[in-house]
This record gives sequence, C-alpha cells and structure tokens, in this order.
Amino acid sequence: INNAGVIAYSTTLDGSMEEFRHVMEVNHWGTLRMMRAFVPILEGKPGAALVNIASITSLQGVPIHSGYSASKAAVYSVTQSVRIELAKRGIAVHTVLPGPIETDMAKGLPFESADLDATIEAILDQLGDDVLEVLPDEFGRQLFAMWRADHWKINAVAHQMLHGAD
Repeated sequence: INNAGVIAYSTTLDGSMEEFRHVMEVNHWGTLRMMRAFVPILEGKPGAALVNIASITSLQGVPIHSGYSASKAAVYSVTQSVRIELAKRGIAVHTVLPGPIETDMAKGLPFESADLDATIEAILDQLGDDVLEVLPDEFGRQLFAMWRADHWKINAVAHQMLHGAD
C-alpha cells in the first residue's frame, strides 16, 4: 500500500515552487519509486496487488492545496497506466480516492473529516471485494458522484471555497 502524502496549503500562483516540488517528489515520485521496487517482489505471487492512495482531489484540483491535488492527479493517472501494464503479469492495481481523513493533514479544513479507523476498514473491505477504484468515505463518494454527473459542479464548489459566495 503506497500511502505517501504531504500537503502544502497554498494556491497555484502563490505557493513556492519548492513546496510544489517537494509535494510532487513525495506524493507522485515516491509512489512511482515504490511501485517499481515492489513489482519484481510481487510478480508471480497469487493475489498480488498494488494499492495507491490518491485523493478525491485527484479528479478536481482544489485551489487551497493545488500542488497536492496535482501530485495526487499524477498518482491517479500513473495508477491507471500501470494497472493496464500489470494486468497480464497477475498483479491487481487499486486506486484509493478518499476525501479528508482525520489526520494532521486535514486539521483546519472547513469541512468534516472521515474517521481514520473507519476509513482503513472501508479500504480493506473494498480491497477484499476486488474493487479497483476504492471510495472509502462518504465525502469522497459524494464528490465522485458529483464529478461523474457533472464535473463542473465540483469546480463551482472549489470556486466557492476559495472566493466565497458570489
């Protein structure tokens, strides 16, 4: 399970390039390095799987932490690619798309975070059911449904978070 994650609370234009590089280095490049390291170990093992923790913000950037969203979008994208690459090698590849979880990273967010233990349990339950796109919490499921129905609705929510009601 690749659970690399750091966050920088800044917007695209105001955040430092060093912050953006660090977030991308840990979240995206760290996940890619771990996949490359573990595929040879997993290959040929029955039931082998890679699990990459992305974020529901992989699907829609959030201005208050745009570098994080971009890094997790990269994780989401590379996970889709490696899923196809590893299909014939017998390794399942899962993506987890959680909303905010009760951890230090979510402190101070303007909405409720999911319970950590309940989120872990939901992830493991869905992995046991061979779900490839895991949505472990209600916040993530609601945003995913909104994104699938009309991704511009999430864009409007992000706009309101940053700018308030117009």
